[in-house]
Amino acid sequence: MRKRLRPTTKVAICPYKVAMAFIRDVDGSLHQEHVNLITGLIQARDYRQLAELPDVIGFAYLNPFSHSVIHQISAFFKKNPDFIDEEACTAAAVEKFLEAEEQCRESNLRLRYLDALYDSFPCTGPHPNGCSPELLELKRYFVSMRRTISNVLGNVEDCINQIPDSIRLTSGATSTSPRRKSLPFHKVSRNVEITSAALPILRALVDPSGSYLRPRIVKCNRVAFVPKNYKTHRAIAAEPKGVLPFQLSVEHYLKKRLRRFGQDLSDQDRNKELAKLGSINGSLATVDLSSASDTLPLEAVPFLFPREWSEFLLRLRTPYGRLDHTGSTVRYEKFSSMGNGLTFPIETLVFYAAAKATGSKTVSVYGDDIIVDTESYAMLTKLLGVLGFTTNLEKSFSAGPFRESCGGDYYLGHDVRPFFMKSPKVTTKSDACHTINGLVGIALPDGKLVEYLADLVRRYRLPLVPFNESTTSGIHIEASYAHKAKLMRKDPSLRYQWHSLFFRAYVPVSRTTHVPNTKSYALWHIRKLKEHDLVVSSEIPREPIHRFKWTRWRVPATPAPDQLFSWSGRLTGLSP
Repeated sequence: MRKRLRPTTKVAICPYKVAMAFIRDVDGSLHQEHVNLITGLIQARDYRQLAELPDVIGFAYLNPFSHSVIHQISAFFKKNPDFIDEEACTAAAVEKFLEAEEQCRESNLRLRYLDALYDSFPCTGPHPNGCSPELLELKRYFVSMRRTISNVLGNVEDCINQIPDSIRLTSGATSTSPRRKSLPFHKVSRNVEITSAALPILRALVDPSGSYLRPRIVKCNRVAFVPKNYKTHRAIAAEPKGVLPFQLSVEHYLKKRLRRFGQDLSDQDRNKELAKLGSINGSLATVDLSSASDTLPLEAVPFLFPREWSEFLLRLRTPYGRLDHTGSTVRYEKFSSMGNGLTFPIETLVFYAAAKATGSKTVSVYGDDIIVDTESYAMLTKLLGVLGFTTNLEKSFSAGPFRESCGGDYYLGHDVRPFFMKSPKVTTKSDACHTINGLVGIALPDGKLVEYLADLVRRYRLPLVPFNESTTSGIHIEASYAHKAKLMRKDPSLRYQWHSLFFRAYVPVSRTTHVPNTKSYALWHIRKLKEHDLVVSSEIPREPIHRFKWTRWRVPATPAPDQLFSWSGRLTGLSP
């Protein structure tokens, strides 16, 4: 009997061996001193210098391939969990978190000063005690931003009226519960943690009589630190259970309003296309901000937003944060933290308004990924600096042949986005398949890296599968090779699908828990339905697991890498 392949069997993929094989394949495209430097760093196991290689070498090459080589070697190490020092990364993240709070405090003082100044003096002309020409110019930009923000937001009553229909419960962690205990049905209860500012909203929309819910007033969200790269973690806050559904409902409204103005927060393709165009003709600049979510100052909302909107939004923020690792409490100087459902659409709206105020004809914003006309780049960064944001000069580009936005890296129109090795050195078979498939896409045919990857496939008996959308399903080969190798077959047991082709692969199998229907429970809380009206047969999804089983093959929409034909022939020993 054939031994069943299980994804739990461990596979060892050494990033140093991958990097050494890759540099041997492409050393002809680099200067010899750079090849010697990289080889020495690999032999010395200096992952820090390797991860920072683009900063060490810089833009030393004026062709897309050599540029992509440098960044690809860095990507083998930069986000690899094997090189993360938990204690050092947490300490760095805490330091950055507190620095962002100090930056917001200074920004709040500046915005209060500007607000008081603009209220005291109209700034419509020369005045002995009035604004300087520079402040007068800034006020014109702020007036434009306020107008844009007001147009996008619309009437606050429309937002409030849609909350009962768009309120939703997610499986995200809360300020009092970890993720494993935060499935939607866990959050439907009479005991609700909520801030005092948001309590009137809860009473008005969910429990008008105040007889059913038992709210517990809290003032803190829970700040945790999750992996980002080998140098630092990222701060993320889990919001109180009673506030987050209202935040997500308002987020839904804001995203719909932004979509009307051409900013679709469900699609990053427009930013990528514009970044590609900018890398070709230099007409567009890409802007990235450092810690944008953590540096949105509290005073920016009342300074830029209509009063009725700012008063409403301020009720949905959590004023304090409790740091997970120390238990200490911080009074937020920022408007909201990452994890608050309002943060992403509000920062997008602020950056969109700033970009429009500069007069840029092209504006595309997705979070802190901003694209404007090159001529507007300098004014935009200056305006955002006054508001309290810091431009990330390492990831912002207004000159040269490179542009980067929303995960798209383009050099003279060529996609040079590297493949990041995000799985540990010893990983499961399904995750190893994902890593190997990604590495095949950047490897040269018949090179050292392909030889190393083919050896891994044979050594660990990783399954070969026809090219498909799932990178964890198995090792991709071209479909015609898979058919010749008899890895695909028709399944006559399926009477009405006898013509379909099937193959064996690692397939994510969803797991469910039977619980009372979440939507009905929510309606019960809002409309006070009787108990016998509840539906008790729904299922809540859990984290899927991978099983090796038969699955149907469908022609993938994404194109296969060019190397797949030679790679398929190497693994199967067949000719095309």
